[in-house]
Amino acid sequence: MADAEIILTDSRHNGIVAFASGEKYPWAHTALRESGFQRGEAGIYYLPANEPTASRTTVAGLIRCAERHHTTVSVISRQFIGDMADHIARLLPGQWEAQVEIYSHPLWQEDLVPWLWDSGELGRAVRTTRLPYAATLTNATTLLLAERPRAPTRLLDWGLRAHAPRRGLR
Repeated sequence: MADAEIILTDSRHNGIVAFASGEKYPWAHTALRESGFQRGEAGIYYLPANEPTASRTTVAGLIRCAERHHTTVSVISRQFIGDMADHIARLLPGQWEAQVEIYSHPLWQEDLVPWLWDSGELGRAVRTTRLPYAATLTNATTLLLAERPRAPTRLLDWGLRAHAPRRGLR
């Protein structure tokens, strides 16, 4: 994993979406800002894709700027997880709120561990695989939606505890 990485993906509603990741993620934030991406909620950056020529120029500039800031740029072909979470929330019964969470620093995803119900596939993924982002779906309970490691076209979802257990309890 790079010290700093920018992950680009496509959103049906928001154009090009970017996340900063890695132990030196502030470098990626700087490159995104300097290149013209707009920061939104939860540390997600957006570039409207309504003008293809301008978008290509901005992304090419981002790659050059990221290089100056010792940051790699990765493009993923999967749909933006926020779009998927919004779609799933509309399909679930009742009122659900979807929200994307960014775990820019690798240690931040460890905050999820006490909230997981068990140590199944998602628990293993949170403990052993880099997850730079996920989405939560919230109603009376909270579901965590993350990309399945080594099978990114499939998703993992899991319920989270209403309260984290106290330390020392299992």
